[in-house]
Amino acid sequence: MQRQAVRLKDADTTVVAYGIGDQVDEDELQDIASLPYSENLIEVPGFNSLSDGEERLIQSYCSDDPDSQ
Repeated sequence: MQRQAVRLKDADTTVVAYGIGDQVDEDELQDIASLPYSENLIEVPGFNSLSDGEERLIQSYCSDDPDSQ
C-alpha cells in the first residue's frame, strides 16, 4: 500500500489515510497520507465514527471558499 501511495503522491494526488480503531500504526498512516497530516490523516475509534472523519474531509475539500482548499 505504501508504494502505491508514494506513486500517487508523486503524481501530485492528495492521499487521505483513515485509521480505524485503537490498534492504528501512526507511522504507517503517515507514510500513506499526503501532507499536511492535519487534513489528510484521519483517525476514528471505530466504524461507527466514520462520519466524523467524513465531516472533516467535506470541510477541508468541499468548501465554497477557494482560499480554504
